[in-house]
Amino acid sequence: MKEKHALAADAIFRSRNPRGIAGGQLDLHGLHVKEAIERLNLELEGATTHTTVRILTGSGHHSRGIHHAPRLKPAVERYLRDSGYRYEEIADSNKHVGAYRVFL
Repeated sequence: MKEKHALAADAIFRSRNPRGIAGGQLDLHGLHVKEAIERLNLELEGATTHTTVRILTGSGHHSRGIHHAPRLKPAVERYLRDSGYRYEEIADSNKHVGAYRVFL
């Protein structure tokens, strides 16, 4: 079951990021927190072609759970902070903050 779940996560990531970090943006929508952080770590470690990259997390409007609180966005921010990356939040056209610009 875990193997099938990992294959599904990989398929989701590739469908949203066909060029990986080489496209200058990583869309983590649709991934569970653990999967997103693992993928983010791999992609940022291998980043060599950009000075910045956009990380899309969403603002948590579709999060499930008791309080419908965002899970991915705070986890990504914690990862970036704890890993020593410089970053800033980016708002979309509706003023929802669901992305980060990471300075590599």
